[in-house]
Amino acid sequence: VPRVASVWQSVIPKAFRKPDDPVSVAEREKARAMKSKDWNPATFFIVIALLIGSNAIQMIALRNERQGFTRKTEAKIALLRETIERVHRGEDVDVERVLGTGVPEKEQEWEEVMQELESDNTLWKKK
Repeated sequence: VPRVASVWQSVIPKAFRKPDDPVSVAEREKARAMKSKDWNPATFFIVIALLIGSNAIQMIALRNERQGFTRKTEAKIALLRETIERVHRGEDVDVERVLGTGVPEKEQEWEEVMQELESDNTLWKKK
């Protein structure tokens, strides 16, 4: 039986074995006592700073996205306004070419701009 027990003792890693000698028991107790320290007071401030920084980055990203949206819609509205003014003045304007009718990419851009403007208007009306 001692031979079988020694085989099992060598198979199980030292970290999972229960120590037999008093020195290793004392070392384990000392290590356990060192692990159960109080929190560092700076931990709270570090976590709060990380959260605030993350939110600041999100706000910057949202602002940049909003500026891009505004530039894009203003450019499309300016193009539309210019085309309408030229038609009112009686100039010969190829409206389909200017507005991109027949070109799937340009039509998709106009559709996206119109949908974004409609959704933006509904948001402002709710407020």
